[in-house]
Amino acid sequence: MRQGYFFLLLVAAVFVTGCSSPCGQVCERWSECVGGPAGGVDACADECSAKADADPVYNGHVEKCLSCTEPLVCSEAVQQCGLDCAIAIIR
Repeated sequence: MRQGYFFLLLVAAVFVTGCSSPCGQVCERWSECVGGPAGGVDACADECSAKADADPVYNGHVEKCLSCTEPLVCSEAVQQCGLDCAIAIIR
């Protein structure tokens, strides 16, 4: 019984936090560093999430983009993370 309760809590946590790729953060960072993505950050995040859920290779690019850009200032991020981020944002 205790395992069933733990499983339900885990499922609830996934729904609360979301289980898709970090598209929102990538689109936000792209907007800060390069300029707003076409359609705005929310539209970018929605489209990116839908594509990432359906395509594991694309999802990998999104995750690489976020892990690359997070610790860097914008000028460094654009220089060092361009390819993965361009693939993640260009639709």
